[in-house]
Amino acid sequence: MIAGGSAGLGLVIARTFLSADYHIVIVGRDPGRLNLAAEQLRSSGGSGVTVLCGDMSERDQADGIAGKIADQLGRLDVLVNCIGASDRGLVEKLTAEQIHRLVQQNVIATLHCSQASLPLLIQSGGTVVNIGSLAGKVTARYLGGYNVAKHALTGLTGQMRMLLAVGHAFPGLGDWLLLKFTSSPDPPSPRKH
Repeated sequence: MIAGGSAGLGLVIARTFLSADYHIVIVGRDPGRLNLAAEQLRSSGGSGVTVLCGDMSERDQADGIAGKIADQLGRLDVLVNCIGASDRGLVEKLTAEQIHRLVQQNVIATLHCSQASLPLLIQSGGTVVNIGSLAGKVTARYLGGYNVAKHALTGLTGQMRMLLAVGHAFPGLGDWLLLKFTSSPDPPSPRKH
């Protein structure tokens, strides 16, 4: 499942998994963007595409998405949380509402999606990939509340790594972090679901 898979980096990740013969599930909030993304993926030769619409910042919708995956596919091997929103601006103009919105969309959505998917991932020995940002490690000018939200996401990912992963954490490119739900010391190998 690629949460946030209807555009940008999420769509690139979906295309990559599809080209490796995975059946992919793309999830997003906008049905129009999801359907357009699915058409693009299918037109490039991918037939294993499932589209599910939902707002992962709402726990009941995240639970519903996980339930549909369990019912329709029976398993989940990889969860990619490529969820979030950006922001630019000066700190003196930053509002509490902006920070709440950014934390909800970047952090809470990742938390809900991960929690809802955990039973399936544990059952399959699956992997979680949280897509973060360098802004979660280094503060930059003019990023408004984006730095706040991405630092929080980095903290959440660190907690997930320490408390949920039974095996090892596998840092990847940039600020990606893979959590493998198995006792194996070996890196995750590609699976076909």
